[in-house]
Amino acid sequence: MDAAANRGASLKVRDWLSRLLSLFVPRRASQPALPSPPVSLASVAPDDTPAIEPAGATLRSPAPRVAGAGVSDVVGRGLAEVPPLPHVVRELLRELSDPASNARSVARIAASDPALAASLIRTVNSAAMGMRHRITSVAEAVSYLGYSMVRSLVIRMRLQLIMPTAAGGAQAYDAEDLWVHSLAVAYAAEALCERLPGIDRGFVSTLGLLHDIGKLAINSYFPASAHQVRTPSPDYPAESFLDRERRVLGADHAEIGAMLAQHWKLPPDLVEAIRWHHAPDAAPTELAESVRTATVLVHVANQLAKYCYVYSQDMEIDIVGDDLLRQAGLPAPLTRLLSNRVRRAISRAIFFVDETASGQSLQTIRRFVRLAVRPPTPASAPNSLPRHEPRIEWAHPAWERKLSTAEPVRIDCLVASESRVLRSIQSAGSAVRFASRCTPDGVSRLIKAVLAHQERLDIDGEHALAARFVLRRLLPNLSEMAAGETVDVVQSFEGGVLIVAVCSPVLGFARRFGQDVPDLDARHALNGELANVLNLRWFTRVLTPSDGAALIFVNQVA
Repeated sequence: MDAAANRGASLKVRDWLSRLLSLFVPRRASQPALPSPPVSLASVAPDDTPAIEPAGATLRSPAPRVAGAGVSDVVGRGLAEVPPLPHVVRELLRELSDPASNARSVARIAASDPALAASLIRTVNSAAMGMRHRITSVAEAVSYLGYSMVRSLVIRMRLQLIMPTAAGGAQAYDAEDLWVHSLAVAYAAEALCERLPGIDRGFVSTLGLLHDIGKLAINSYFPASAHQVRTPSPDYPAESFLDRERRVLGADHAEIGAMLAQHWKLPPDLVEAIRWHHAPDAAPTELAESVRTATVLVHVANQLAKYCYVYSQDMEIDIVGDDLLRQAGLPAPLTRLLSNRVRRAISRAIFFVDETASGQSLQTIRRFVRLAVRPPTPASAPNSLPRHEPRIEWAHPAWERKLSTAEPVRIDCLVASESRVLRSIQSAGSAVRFASRCTPDGVSRLIKAVLAHQERLDIDGEHALAARFVLRRLLPNLSEMAAGETVDVVQSFEGGVLIVAVCSPVLGFARRFGQDVPDLDARHALNGELANVLNLRWFTRVLTPSDGAALIFVNQVA
């Protein structure tokens, strides 16, 4: 009976995860004609299309190092102060990695920690899960969430208690952004496991979640050094983050993370994989082949996640050699591995964190869309990523006429109750222009009104999800760029095509980049700023008019 129940639970989890994943990436179907203007929808780029380089990111060549060499006494004393890993975490990680485990055996351990059990039940009943009935048992929560998500929640909850951000101290790394990144790496690495049968998915997932614990330790236990790690030194202009960590602390975050894992008495293979996650090709020869391959998978997933979620303004992407990929049994070059399955996995991590952020969603994922007033970075800058043909398309003049004819609803004038906003929307047609000022209050009302209009359009949630997410990142960004400027959102749903356009003078190329910047360079810059959206392919098309004063997101629904 236990085996049969376990198989049934596994099938239920796989079916549920399949349905959950489908919510995070728009469906791809045949290409209909766009109702007006008459522009046909382009097919989605194939898997081997080069990834777009994120704005501000640079390529990093791993610097040679000797494990454990030069670690300062400060690091040793600081890590000695870290509390032990809670027993429930060690037990759950061990059980989740056991092929013979099931939802009931995992739930028995989780239920021994009331706060953890409550978190699992709260998460499975959140809006992000879309459950039709309330889950009240821990075993059922584990069954529906799946081992990957349970593992991530366990690690996040307990590490936040063990390694809180130092009060009043500088952060070398943003803890919330690191959480999103680590979750994306874990899910992407699991997706890559499909290419290499026989790999221990539990080990890979745990490594993905823990690979950057050294950065959390730097934030929590070395606050005096965090500012130096965060700030580039003019004396070392070509210094990478890893090099700076080694100069300031005597060890980089990978080495510090391995020392912390050893302090927590985690399995030796996991300790070594954390140690070498930035340089798996330099790992000692005595490292087991299966551990080396798992480390390569997480190393690759780490870089792919960076193409899809920029978690720092000066992010560095490791150069992954083709030889390393082929030795691990993976195709080269690196960006060929950014497949539909991997993009779905990364999307799942991003949306999960966003939808379960307990009201903090506007702050949780800070850098997903980051436009700025600055000149575009020249392609010839040192260590800049290669530029490809921009995937941002030029909008047909008919699009601009369409954007100017929608009926306006002035959100900043509606200072009464929210119901007044809803009544105004309900009296309008399917294409509506929402107008406001770029102030925090104006943007908040604007977002509410646009999302309410989406609900009125009765669009399947999976297709509205990407548009909702991007609007909730882009509009606050505009208010930071030019508070008080006007911003319009035009939303239309016709002929099975959802169009969401954000229009504002502050978006204009001439205003952001200067009058003399060539159109192609401006479009390259916009390409980099929207690299996350483009690499994840949440929209069928993304367009801009010739002056750049609007962003048009198009999604095929029917």
